[in-house]
Amino acid sequence: KLKFTHYFKKGGKEKIMKLKWSQYNIYIPINGSRKLFIFNTLTRGIASIDIEQDFDFQKRPEEYGEKDSIEKLTNLGMVVDYNIDEELLFRYFFNKWRYDKTHRGFIISLTSLCNFSCSYCYESYKDKSNRNQMMTELNWTKLFKFLEKSVSEESVKSLNIAFFGGEPLLNYEVVLKAAQDLRELAVLGVKVDTTIITNGSLLNKERAKEMSNYIDSIQFTLDGIPSDHDLRRPYKNGQGSFKDVFKNLVNSVKLFKEVFLRINVDEDNYGVIPELIIYLKKYGLAEKISLIGFSLPPFLK
Repeated sequence: KLKFTHYFKKGGKEKIMKLKWSQYNIYIPINGSRKLFIFNTLTRGIASIDIEQDFDFQKRPEEYGEKDSIEKLTNLGMVVDYNIDEELLFRYFFNKWRYDKTHRGFIISLTSLCNFSCSYCYESYKDKSNRNQMMTELNWTKLFKFLEKSVSEESVKSLNIAFFGGEPLLNYEVVLKAAQDLRELAVLGVKVDTTIITNGSLLNKERAKEMSNYIDSIQFTLDGIPSDHDLRRPYKNGQGSFKDVFKNLVNSVKLFKEVFLRINVDEDNYGVIPELIIYLKKYGLAEKISLIGFSLPPFLK
């Protein structure tokens, strides 16, 4: 149903709230099950529901315990007030982020090198002359001085830094120094939040322990259960990467403040994504991962 009526009590009186499904929802059926995964592209929330049991909206919630389900979906932005204009809400959040100069964000590429050969990687379409680039410690020092000057002159209150690649951990020493240097901005009254976007293969237990002292969050990528992931994201020598990435993911959720998981979805693997979520739950990771996000690769086969 695209819209429905939700009954609730307030001040001892029964009220009626008209609700609707968010236009930003993506629905993923689980094969052989009456359950359904919902992903909201605006809030990045994810939930699983029982199609038959959770949404018999002809009854009042106290009759079958539906209240918690609706409140959960409302909190995740999957169910919204019927009269809300979600496109207007999106523009509000976008413009607030765009024009607020007290909060700044930078994506810093530390290297164009990568140890993976992903089937959908856009790097194969780029000018080869810019491949194999690596940020030096000297170049990082120059960039850090620029950041330090910017936050001081513009009265920046918070700074979000994302380290990116290629595979940034191929430039591990510079990543570590950069993360350490950014902590010094605290003396200027700036709240610094750092994250690293990695394929996860090089983040062994020792590195994770060291980096968790300076990096707030980390993003891994898994594209499905082992067999599917290994086909899509192998090492350059053709060997599968799932085993290494998953082992490092298990270690990282114990050390970092937040761990995010990115899943690239296209027509080749969308059907196995529910199996991946079940796999994560099996190993107790679904509850420990801060956010699971879905992305469409820039180029499809």
